Amino acid sequence: MHLKHMKVITRKRLRNNFSFGKESDKSKPFAKKSYNLFTLIDQTDELLNRGYDFVEPIYMVIEVDDDERPSSCTRQEPGGQRRPFRDAIAFKENVYFEALMKIV
Repeated sequence: MHLKHMKVITRKRLRNNFSFGKESDKSKPFAKKSYNLFTLIDQTDELLNRGYDFVEPIYMVIEVDDDERPSSCTRQEPGGQRRPFRDAIAFKENVYFEALMKIV
């Protein structure tokens, strides 16, 4: 799959996502997300048929953990022994697709 025209957002991993509302809250936009693009397209099509509309169309999100390490950690590079390839995507990244929607 070639996604060169899709918007990509990189942000810190959100532990508790309070910035977006829930689907039941009619006043705030809510984030519909999925790890599979085609599943998200099906979900948003269903919501469009129920009277919702896009605030922000589908985009790719790459969440990255903070670089902060616990003070008890003594190794120089956490996970360095477990990752065979230095150029591979770090295990601290989470990639999924998301769309912001709101009821019209």
